[in-house]
Amino acid sequence: MSVVNYTEVLSKLIDRGLGADEAVQDLSDLDIAIVPVGQEVAEEAARLRSLSKDVGLSLGDRFCLALAKNLGAPALTSDRAWKEIAKAAGVKVELVR
Repeated sequence: MSVVNYTEVLSKLIDRGLGADEAVQDLSDLDIAIVPVGQEVAEEAARLRSLSKDVGLSLGDRFCLALAKNLGAPALTSDRAWKEIAKAAGVKVELVR
């Protein structure tokens, strides 16, 4: 998970009433690797804007897709809109539900 998406998930947990420390601990317990992103991934996320604008993908969504592309890994999501741009974006998208 990119550090951008990590921040996004922490923010959602806090919005739902968890304290910041509790949210951090809950995510830590899941043992998910938090990956720093550099300029290359940031630029790819920006490039995805034109493809994703019409389907409503957020900056966080684009960072997830950009990191997956950079790592050569599938992007996991429950958002079916990602599938609409996956081929054009050059990213494999797997729906988790």
